[in-house]
Amino acid sequence: KLVGINPVIVHGGGKHINEMLKKLGMLHAQSATHTVRAVIIVDPEGIIRLDLDEIEGELKRSLIVWKMRGTKHSMRRHPFEITDKGIVVYHNKVLRVTRRGIIEEEVSGT
Repeated sequence: KLVGINPVIVHGGGKHINEMLKKLGMLHAQSATHTVRAVIIVDPEGIIRLDLDEIEGELKRSLIVWKMRGTKHSMRRHPFEITDKGIVVYHNKVLRVTRRGIIEEEVSGT
């Protein structure tokens, strides 16, 4: 039995993803109060989940590497930023889902 929404496959990068989110009604002023999730399949060897959540009124990006065959990787949800030099993943921070919401924490040993 299929539960939830049907997956949407978008080829061609960020511009096309934005267009698809607009068509699905997920990209508008109210999307700041919701969580947006995307699963990226990096060839058959890897799966990365990207999340966009509102935390204390601020949108936060995070990712989880679900699978990356042949590599040792964290199984925690790490925040990241997109900068003019590329993507910066904060390996020393994690986002945790609690009863009170989503909390960003500093961690050691990752």
